[in-house]
Amino acid sequence: METKSHSPYRVFLAYLLLTFYCFGGGMMNEFVEYLSYADLGRSIPPADFARWHQATSQNVLPCLVGPILLGNIALLALFFNRPPSVPKWTLGAALICAILAWTSTILFQVPIETQFDQGNYTPALMERLWQTDWIRKGAFFVEIGVVLYMATCFFQSVAVRPVALNAVSTVL
Repeated sequence: METKSHSPYRVFLAYLLLTFYCFGGGMMNEFVEYLSYADLGRSIPPADFARWHQATSQNVLPCLVGPILLGNIALLALFFNRPPSVPKWTLGAALICAILAWTSTILFQVPIETQFDQGNYTPALMERLWQTDWIRKGAFFVEIGVVLYMATCFFQSVAVRPVALNAVSTVL
């Protein structure tokens, strides 16, 4: 099979890898780091928490937000050129999840984390971050389920192809 640089297979595989990476990184951020926020926030003055939050948050953009954006770009590209074995509806479902996650991030998480950066940590604000983040976590969990289904459809079709070609060549 001839593959081109714009092959839907390469874009799809990039989307899979980025999605799995971002899911793992996101869950670490949301379960481990957010719980650390709560523990540390109760233990140190808000100004010290703000300095710590700023220092640790600077890596989120290159390590998590950047790959999420690349994955979203790959997802959008798949709408125009997808492997035939990937059902169209799964792309729509994944896009809805991405939109929901970004909406939650923009409306809830970013404003709260900005408050933390400004030295306004309170247990109530931390609780609001944790509660509203379930919107984003829910979107990530649904998306990863959809992506696993996509991957199953894709890899089953790839696994069938060589067997079918071998069967045809032995008949000829």
